[in-house]
Amino acid sequence: MQKLGGAEGGRQNWKKRFFVLQEDLLYFDNQSQYEKGKEPKGQVTLDCHYTCAVDGHAFEFAVHAYPRTLHCKAESAEEMQDWIDILQKPIHDD
Repeated sequence: MQKLGGAEGGRQNWKKRFFVLQEDLLYFDNQSQYEKGKEPKGQVTLDCHYTCAVDGHAFEFAVHAYPRTLHCKAESAEEMQDWIDILQKPIHDD
C-alpha cells in the first residue's frame, strides 16, 4: 500500500510502504525491514481514530488519529475496503 508523504511541510508524494496493524498502525519501508525486526518508519496511535474513504480519489482512504491524519492508497477497491473494515473494528487483548 502507499502513504502520502510530506507531513510537516515537506513535499507531498506517494510512497510505497509495508503496513502492520498491532495495537497501533505501523509502517515500514518494506516487508523485509519488518521481518528483520527493524524499527518502524512511522506509527499511528489508534487509541482514538476513525477511517474513511476519500471522495473523488480512487482507492484512497484516510486514518484520522489525533494529532495526525494518514492518507493511504490501496491497489484496489477491495483492498481499501478491507483496511477500512479492519481499522474500524475495536482492538482487544483477548
